[in-house]
Amino acid sequence: MIGPGMFFQSVTNLLHHMLTLISGWCHLLGRLFHLTKSPYQILAENLDEIYFLIDPKGVIRNQDNQASLDMFKCSTYQKKYHEVLPIEENDNLLLKDWYDLAFDVSRNFDDISSLAPRHLTTSDQRHLKIKYRPVYSSDHRQILWIICSIVDQTALQDLKNKKKEEQNYYKMIKLLLKNQEGFKNFISETPALINNLRVQLTRNQPNLKRIMKDVHTLKGTASSYCFVSVSNALREFENLAQQCAPLHPADTELLLLNLTEVENNFSTFMEENSDIFSCTLAVTNDGKFISQQTIMDFLHRLEATHPESIKLQQQYMKDFVLQNISQEFSKYRSVAESIAEAQDKKIHFVVKHSDILVYFPHYLDLYQALIHVVRNSIDHGIETKQERETTGKLETAHIHIAFDKTTLNHKDFLTMEITDNGRGIKKAHLLELACELGLGSDISDYDLLQLVFKHGITTKRHETELSGKGIGLTIVKEKVESLGGKISFQSIENEGSTLTIILPLVTSPKKIPSPINNAA
Repeated sequence: MIGPGMFFQSVTNLLHHMLTLISGWCHLLGRLFHLTKSPYQILAENLDEIYFLIDPKGVIRNQDNQASLDMFKCSTYQKKYHEVLPIEENDNLLLKDWYDLAFDVSRNFDDISSLAPRHLTTSDQRHLKIKYRPVYSSDHRQILWIICSIVDQTALQDLKNKKKEEQNYYKMIKLLLKNQEGFKNFISETPALINNLRVQLTRNQPNLKRIMKDVHTLKGTASSYCFVSVSNALREFENLAQQCAPLHPADTELLLLNLTEVENNFSTFMEENSDIFSCTLAVTNDGKFISQQTIMDFLHRLEATHPESIKLQQQYMKDFVLQNISQEFSKYRSVAESIAEAQDKKIHFVVKHSDILVYFPHYLDLYQALIHVVRNSIDHGIETKQERETTGKLETAHIHIAFDKTTLNHKDFLTMEITDNGRGIKKAHLLELACELGLGSDISDYDLLQLVFKHGITTKRHETELSGKGIGLTIVKEKVESLGGKISFQSIENEGSTLTIILPLVTSPKKIPSPINNAA
């Protein structure tokens, strides 16, 4: 016989086992229910980006994630994809038809996906980029889902827009500097032209064609100076005028209101850029060229009024102040060819093209000294046609100038080489000179060649070979060293000579680098 205590304990154990069994079944049912979801659904619901799993009817089958809720401000689950996207009605209808094409496995999906929206802008000005990927059945005979990934590229688009604005701003001022007279005419005549458009619109029978022509001309001028906001405002007026043809009284009022917006836009534009325009108009131009000093004065004013415009200042330095070093030395060509022709010598003078830009006034003294080196190279280094034929050389001699840019300890240097294939220098004459200077006979070939930089090397007995490589090279060496550079000379008898110069690269009058010895 079972007592009351034992009976109560038996009932308690039974209830405990039943609850455990029910809990297990609930857990199992929960897992079974969860597994009825596609792995793609589970993935899409747990990603930080926006992913839609679209079925053949265009229904979004995955639950919302935080990213989609933040973007669309509502639940997208079980909604039609075309109803979720911020698109026009016509695009909405096209997207409905797109589902049938997209899920047709016989078609090329890449081609079909290009017909769907790829870039969108939401009402709060977010820029979205959309990609589509098909999910095939195991036998590849059917498309089960289309995965739609949406990426918010607003920050990237903002950077692109800012870069474009900076580029337009730079182009605008560059154009103003090049055509100041036209710019002055534009800013002085535009208010009168706008007022003339207003007068035309208030006539009893406005000539819309004449108005359109005047607006189009004004818009073209604004665009030519990169006045983007002004040209856009005029474009809107032009589009509105086209829609209003033929003109009715109500249309005239609408155009007058729009013209007032154009006028206000122009006034705002001029006010916002008044400092820059004042600096630009202060730059004098004689109609032929703008001097470097004038540009530098402009840049100093620009730096004072717009200290944040570092990139703009650098761009102006590049376009108006810095000069291509190879182009400057190319000016030697006509002088060199004239000297050679006068001496019945034939030369091929080549300055190899380089993209290296420098602040040329820094190198001007050296540039002027080096022309004498080129002249003396032709005078005394290049043989006559008959002499070259006698030694088995081509009658045309070569003089080449080449430039290179190198970096040492994070500092940039300019390397210049002037090479000819003339007669070179006789070692015997240099040894004779070394003996006169009290140097030992064990002097190295390199040190022997560097004697060309000594004063007095252009003695009469060496004139035919060394004239121009004594005092001339001495002056060049002094100029190079005053710029913090190094110079060396190489020559092989009957083969030619090479003068090598290494200088700190200067691209701004404010930044004169330290000499090479310090940089090393």
